[in-house]
Parts: sequence; C-alpha cells; structure tokens
Amino acid sequence: MKIEVNVEKRYFFGILAVVLLIGVGVLVYAIGAVPNPVGHALSQVQGYFTGDASLEASLGRFCQSDGTNCANTGAIGALSSPAISDDFVSGLNLPWATDTTTTSIASTTNHPGIITVDKNGGYFALQNAINASQDFDVIFVVRSNSNKAISEYPGFTVGLFSDTGRSNAQSTAPDKVVFETSPASGPVVPGKIFTELKVNGVLVNANFVDAPTDIKQRWIVFRIKKTGTSFAFYIDDMNNPVSTLTSATLPSRSMYLGFNIYNQDFDVDLVSFSSSSLSRS
Repeated sequence: MKIEVNVEKRYFFGILAVVLLIGVGVLVYAIGAVPNPVGHALSQVQGYFTGDASLEASLGRFCQSDGTNCANTGAIGALSSPAISDDFVSGLNLPWATDTTTTSIASTTNHPGIITVDKNGGYFALQNAINASQDFDVIFVVRSNSNKAISEYPGFTVGLFSDTGRSNAQSTAPDKVVFETSPASGPVVPGKIFTELKVNGVLVNANFVDAPTDIKQRWIVFRIKKTGTSFAFYIDDMNNPVSTLTSATLPSRSMYLGFNIYNQDFDVDLVSFSSSSLSRS
C-alpha cells in the first residue's frame, strides 16, 4: 500500500515553523526551566576556586572593594596589619642580606617589579625579620626562569629559617618554617612541594603536597601563616591551605625571611609579611 501526501509550497513553511515551535517547547519542558534571558544564573556556573559548587559560592572569596581577601598590595590574600612589602619596582627596597647577586629585569603584566636571584649563592633573605614566637603571615610571589618548574629545582627553600645555617637552610638551620623541593638533600619530585616545620633541630612536621600549577616560568604564590600554635601553608589559593599543623611552638628568636638558593636562577615579584610584633628595625 502506498500513501502519498501532497503539500503545496505556500503551506509547507508554515507547517515547518509550527513543528519547530512544538519541538522547542518540548525541549524546554524536558529541561524544567525557562532559559534566563540575560544568561546563566551564578548558581549554574562552575566555581572559580577549587571545591566551590558554583561561581555564586566563589564571589565572596575574591578581593573585595573594602579590602577583604586582599593583600596590602591589592593583589593577593589578606595580610594582617601592619605589613611590610618589597615589590622590587625600584630594585631592592628593603635591607636584604645575601651571599649571591640579584638583577632587576623587565616587568610583565601585573608584575611591575621583578628581580632575578642568581643560582650561585646560599641565601637571599631579610635578616631578623620576624620573631618566631609571634603570629605571622608571609607571602612570596616567585617563578622559575629556566626550562624547569620550581618543584624541579634541587635545593630550593622559601620561608623562615634561623640565622645559624642560613647559607644552607635546607639541611642545617635548627629552626625553620618553609616550603622545600628536595628535603634532606633527597631527590626532587616534579609537581610536589615539601612543607616543613623544624624546632630546635627536631623535625616536627613534614608533608609532600601537590603543586599542580607549578610549571616552568609561571608565577606561584607561596604563603605561610602562623596563628597561636597553628601553622598553615598555601600555594596560589589563599583560602585553602595545602598543609596545616597544630600544637607546635617555635622558640622566641629572630628569623631570616626569604630564600635558600642552589643551582637554579629564579625570579621574585613580591615579598610581603606581617607579624604581631615585627622584630626588624
């Protein structure tokens, strides 16, 4: 049996439009919502920070106009007041102690002052910057300037370490709160950073943590915050620590704040720190 339907051309497009409208109506009903005429609702957009259910949840964690979630420089996570910063716009603006050399290099977008720290040295740090027994909050913005990522740099240390052993803070400093790449002179683990707390020569805490954003020549933000007997270590995300430790006490002594250097150049854009009792004069 053969069925033929003849539709005149003048009726065809009208019938096609009706069919399309019905199809769209069925699709909207199946989704269960009428499309937002001005775009997606914030609750329907993927969160900006790791762990956020939506962009709506992320909004309160961005730098706010009243200073919430902003560093003193207006760039990164919140620092307690007062704070001291060096943005290296006009070279070395603070009394850095070092046994290496530094060179100012051309700025890049959002990084107006940059110095390169030479690989042939032991340390680049502020002498007696913070008393270890006080609360403190320190931020370092650094990047590799070679074909390696920071986590692939042997012997790279950033944080706070005691005066004794400052030229080899990685192995000999009796007190330190740092990020390291090859603890105890062991091998580096690409994509991993070591967080370490050492008190009077005794290792109190040590963790390997992921550094997934650590790729060559990319700016990385390292932050260490001490509140009472609690320590928190952050990489890039200033709200979610990658490692925490509680119930640890550092002795009342002045600490160097900065870097231990071995075998690789690196760039520094910003060092910012605050303490409940700054020890630097």
